[in-house]
Amino acid sequence: MTNSNHRSHGDGSIDQRGPDTWRLRWRVAGKRHSKTVTGSKRSAQTELRRILKSVDDGVHVAPDKLTVANWIDTWLALQERNLNAQSLERYRQLLHFHVAPVLGGRPLQQVTAIDLDMLYTQLEGHLSRRTVHLLHVVLGSCLSAAVRKDLLVTNPAKRAEAPSVGDEEVGQALEPDQLSALLTGFQGSGLYPIVATAAFTGARRNEILALRWSDLDVANKTLAIRRSLEETTAHGARFKEPKTSRGNRVIAIDDNLIDILMAERASLFATVRAERPF
Repeated sequence: MTNSNHRSHGDGSIDQRGPDTWRLRWRVAGKRHSKTVTGSKRSAQTELRRILKSVDDGVHVAPDKLTVANWIDTWLALQERNLNAQSLERYRQLLHFHVAPVLGGRPLQQVTAIDLDMLYTQLEGHLSRRTVHLLHVVLGSCLSAAVRKDLLVTNPAKRAEAPSVGDEEVGQALEPDQLSALLTGFQGSGLYPIVATAAFTGARRNEILALRWSDLDVANKTLAIRRSLEETTAHGARFKEPKTSRGNRVIAIDDNLIDILMAERASLFATVRAERPF
């Protein structure tokens, strides 16, 4: 049985429902609204004052009207100004495919840390731990924005058990003989120059796919990373510049990679000449 500690607060009221749990009540145009919050009594009073002010200012949103799905769509629309297309699409996939089907219909203000813990546990059954961790980070940012907009008192993601990435998500470093065996296995394949470039430079896949022959400086034995390939459903494939100055770099390469790239270029030019003799 919960403790009742009913206290009037202006046009609203606060009832204690349990340890550090409070039910807020208020009326808008004759209709009663209620909301349960956790924390200190002072924080509950602060939230009630904020709600009553939103009523006075004409910007009140009933707790049962704004759902998690509604806020996800609003937040993603706001992020279009700040995120590149690939990141935005990844965030949209994470939230729409994995959060909305489970919590989308829930009123935003009723989502708890326990709800998120249960969601993460469910997702870990069929997603990698790294993906679940990324979802936690993205969802945390989404809910933090709701706090900044005065739609939530606190961010439940901050109290949820954050999924760990885990050691199994770390890539394996190859020994020289293993690297040699890998490259030998790709010889004769169209992927051989790409795999060799990745092995000898450590560049990312999308950076390698965006390389141009003008990025190769044979005389100085360097390869310049100036752009990467981005592919999204909305915009298709396109090139983009690195996010940071560190991403824009020049990598020293050895004679082995130069020989591989020069042989590939000669083969490509020979194919073009054969197809277009005039």
